[in-house]
Amino acid sequence: MKWLLPAALAVLVCALSLFSAAPGPVPTPAAAPYHYNLRQASRTERNRKTRMLHANGLDYHPEREQILISARNFSEIWIIDHSTTTEEAAGHTGGNGGKGGDLPYRWGNPQAYRAGTFTNQQLFWQHNPYWIPEGLPGAGNILIFNNGDECD
Repeated sequence: MKWLLPAALAVLVCALSLFSAAPGPVPTPAAAPYHYNLRQASRTERNRKTRMLHANGLDYHPEREQILISARNFSEIWIIDHSTTTEEAAGHTGGNGGKGGDLPYRWGNPQAYRAGTFTNQQLFWQHNPYWIPEGLPGAGNILIFNNGDECD
């Protein structure tokens, strides 16, 4: 796992650099839910930018070449395509998923990209997501601990 963390962080840092420095028109978060643009961050998000990307869980799926991240302060989980090169991460195409630096998948809180309301939120300050290993019930699915401070 020592080789994975630097690679995961490099892709994440590259993707986030793209999000914060992308030239041209800024898409609204709801129009581009898989492309988080820091220029669209709310005042609250900007004020806590040092903690905004607090990640409290990481898992790697070698067959899919995907990295699973728990983005705690977004109340979401994100999947990053580990097959994406640095050059591909600067755009919207490339990698096994064909999305370049965009997130192939995010789930848990559509409010994070202004596409839902509190009633649509599924995760609340979650942590420790991981893919269930082969041979166990639910193999290939994601298991996550949801703190659930605000849910029913």
